[in-house]
Amino acid sequence: MLGLSLLLGTSIVFGQNINRTVKRNIDKIKVESMLLNKRLEIAATDNIYPQQISLKAPAEETTEKVVLTENFDLFAAGSEEEPDRTNIIDSDGIIMPDYVQTYGWAGLNVFQAGGCAYLADGYEAFISSPLLDLSSDNGNFTMTMRYKTQSNTGRVIIGWASSQGPIKAVQAQASTEWSQIEIPGIGGVSQTMIQIYGDGVEMFLDDVMVTQNIVEEPKELGRPENLTATNITDNSFTANWTEVEGATSYLLNVFCFENNQRQYLLKDENVNGTSRDVTGLESGELYFFTLRATDGTDESKETAPQVVKSPSTAVGTPVALPATDVTDDGFTANWEKAENEVYYNVYTSSYYIIPESGEITIEDEDFSNITEGTEESPAYCSIQTTFNGLTKYPNWEGITTLMAKGKIGLKNYYSVMDVYSMLYTPIYQTTSLNPGAIKISVTAKKVNCSSEATLGVCVADAMSDDQTDWELRKFTYDTQTFDFTFTPGYSAYYATISFSDENDPNGTTAIVYIDKVIIKQTFAQNDVFIRLHSSDLAYNNSIYVSTAFKKETETFSYMVDAVTNGEEEFIQSDLSNEIFVGEESAIKTVNKENDCRIYADRESLNISCSTPSAIHIYNLQGMLIKEVTVNGNDRIMLEQGLYIVKYNGNTEKILIGR
Repeated sequence: MLGLSLLLGTSIVFGQNINRTVKRNIDKIKVESMLLNKRLEIAATDNIYPQQISLKAPAEETTEKVVLTENFDLFAAGSEEEPDRTNIIDSDGIIMPDYVQTYGWAGLNVFQAGGCAYLADGYEAFISSPLLDLSSDNGNFTMTMRYKTQSNTGRVIIGWASSQGPIKAVQAQASTEWSQIEIPGIGGVSQTMIQIYGDGVEMFLDDVMVTQNIVEEPKELGRPENLTATNITDNSFTANWTEVEGATSYLLNVFCFENNQRQYLLKDENVNGTSRDVTGLESGELYFFTLRATDGTDESKETAPQVVKSPSTAVGTPVALPATDVTDDGFTANWEKAENEVYYNVYTSSYYIIPESGEITIEDEDFSNITEGTEESPAYCSIQTTFNGLTKYPNWEGITTLMAKGKIGLKNYYSVMDVYSMLYTPIYQTTSLNPGAIKISVTAKKVNCSSEATLGVCVADAMSDDQTDWELRKFTYDTQTFDFTFTPGYSAYYATISFSDENDPNGTTAIVYIDKVIIKQTFAQNDVFIRLHSSDLAYNNSIYVSTAFKKETETFSYMVDAVTNGEEEFIQSDLSNEIFVGEESAIKTVNKENDCRIYADRESLNISCSTPSAIHIYNLQGMLIKEVTVNGNDRIMLEQGLYIVKYNGNTEKILIGR
């Protein structure tokens, strides 16, 4: 079926909604590594530490976490007596990754010396750590290292800084004998770099370690995994699950569905062990079971429903039936039961005929349905996530995203694998041959970002791999609203939102929270705007679909697919036929002056006009299929599908093949 193939896709896991079939092939915002790779202009403090300093006692209910460790074992060439002066630093001042345990060390005049680092002079040479997140424990941290001079006594300088400049520095006496220092540091921030150099003397360094005391958070009770049903008969089965650490028992639910509501056979049945025989099932009924772990006080989250059914190799395709209970507030979608089904996906599309030319708000999303997580403790999503049920309209998707109440967070924590954080809008379609300007407003908040944080937006053609150039806006305030305008002329498109922070290329700390997205587009009268209205999960062969905010010239259609459990993964059927809610074959526009009569049969478009009239026929991608002038009667043969017909200032939606 034309049109909806753009909007619909494959169910990725049980209980989740559709994933987009169109590849969101968006070039990432280029992130350049920008470390503080020059010697800091630090005036060392008067604090001269002795060679041994005791660490501060950790606070109660904390655990020590190693933030960074480097023993320079990979600095294997040369020796202390004769360091190897082969260059190991690239053109950006970064020590090549083959020589360090953690990539990001930088420096100048740093060489190998048989398992330790050699700083070859006391005036320009330095070594800098990667950027570290030292914001925990109020910025307190501990650094230990071993050091010595090459030939004379002198001082070693240890400073730490953020991208905004130096924070603090200390100094210690150094001699030609190895010494160890333990520094209780203060003032650590989310992007802290530690730098070490000799004050007028060459230095050897080894065994650098940075630790922090981390407050221990109470562990959340896990939920069981690898749910399976065995010994399945018409009236019984065995439920099985994995053991959860800390659980004293499990709460078992067994149920079937009626009107998509659970009808319980067992509810919160307390079970010891990791299996339970269940009897008393009604023959021919499809049952499911879920579990929660409990330790007698707390309970885990509930597992996704596990079907009590032997795996199938195929699933039937549903046949959609006319809608019932149709009002402006909603309708009941119906379909014939499919063979071997476990559940159904129901996709409802909206067709809005623009009543008059002008700018229309097509998206106003504030993410208020997101209640999980906070900015201080966000909830991490899967690497690829669909936010159906958490947004006003379905098909928002994210790559490496977070959730904090009322916001979706972007974090580039997987950039090391060349995957950058993205938030994708739904796909929007129009029948216009000359789509108007797209205006996108994004309200965002940066957290743990540097002054280099930049928000980017682009628009992609959902029909191809084409996209606009990225429009970039640098943050000047922590919370800011950015406006973007695009005129790509795409008939089907989506927008992508991303960010970069040159001072956090590996996504260690920087987060940008998206708080609100508003999209407006200019349309001509009688253009048709099309989007996915809702995506619903059904366990029976009907479901009520709300259309409470239906516009006067808005109509709806729906299609259904079925999903069953296979041996290794769920199997999804083809899409059903398309049903238009409350219609036979066409929708008239608000323009009632009509000197042509247009109707469809199973294979053609029939036109009768009393005066010469130009007829334009489009598919749902906005492509002009046929243009004719009719004076009298004409019959135009067309393939089965949905078409938009424009004539004499009118627009009609025509279904061929019903």
